[in-house]
Amino acid sequence: MEVQNYLAFTASELSAPLSLLRQLTLALDYAETPRDESLLKSEIVAVSDQLMKTIENLSEIERLESGVFVSEPVCVRSLCDDVKTELEHSDHSRHFLVKYSKSPLAASNYHLLKNAVYNFSLSALHFSTEETPSRIEVKTKNNQIRIEIRDFGPAVPKSFADSLKNLSAPTSIPMRPLSSGLNLYLATKFANFLGARPGLIRHQDGASFTLDLAPSKQASLL
Repeated sequence: MEVQNYLAFTASELSAPLSLLRQLTLALDYAETPRDESLLKSEIVAVSDQLMKTIENLSEIERLESGVFVSEPVCVRSLCDDVKTELEHSDHSRHFLVKYSKSPLAASNYHLLKNAVYNFSLSALHFSTEETPSRIEVKTKNNQIRIEIRDFGPAVPKSFADSLKNLSAPTSIPMRPLSSGLNLYLATKFANFLGARPGLIRHQDGASFTLDLAPSKQASLL
């Protein structure tokens, strides 16, 4: 994607939360009760936090292109719980789950891995409901740690699934207008930089975005 198209897509993705912030701010003048005002202020903070996070991630991606990171033992369970805590600022936090049977240590970088999981999760949150909550699931198999971010949105085209690992720019997903192409792009950039091998499992009732990690050599000592 050319630079101009990239900037246009990014600007379009960021315009939605900015427009929402404007609407929420204007709505404050018409709040009928203190409770209504408090709810609006909470939503303004939530949208602002997500917007700032996205902008920070965009800046960080540019710095990573010429930088290095420190690999360290990362407790995947704690990291996923921390992502859920951030998502609790959203209206749909009660519909987002974290599942794990163990608490493995991965050889990774906490900050960058958290950014990857967060951006995949934020995209999945758009399709989370009380009946079909989106979730993060941690699995261990064949000396490998897998983080799956499962949602129950519309089916993902095979063409997009095949291109996910090599996204060179934000790309919208056909059939999924609510899904943020910018968040998926950021998630795959952080994952690829870490060597976490981003992937996508297509389901008839949604999709699972995956990250595959090597276990920490220190795990056997704990």
